[in-house]
Amino acid sequence: MNEIPDPVFSSGQLGKCIGILPDNGSIYSPCDGTIVSIAETKHAVTIHSDEGEDYLVHVGIDTVKLAGKGFEVLVSEGDRISRSQQLMKADLAAITQAGYSTMVILVKL
Repeated sequence: MNEIPDPVFSSGQLGKCIGILPDNGSIYSPCDGTIVSIAETKHAVTIHSDEGEDYLVHVGIDTVKLAGKGFEVLVSEGDRISRSQQLMKADLAAITQAGYSTMVILVKL
């Protein structure tokens, strides 16, 4: 957590989390569950796992400022999903060119 370049995440304000630097823009589910919410700006989804835990999958740091540019969500709220199912695509080059980190942050809420 300490290496995530955003104090909201690194301090644990939202919950325990990990940051992952992706090789490509394919973002996958960490668990079986249900999509609870999708950020209007398409950079984050919240999952309620079959084990009863809630997870936030957040792509990038400050990418909310992109207003959805560079993001394609492949699921809808209420969808049942499987672990390793692709949730979204992120244009890592566009995110980087806009000056933002592409780190994917997984938060246990």
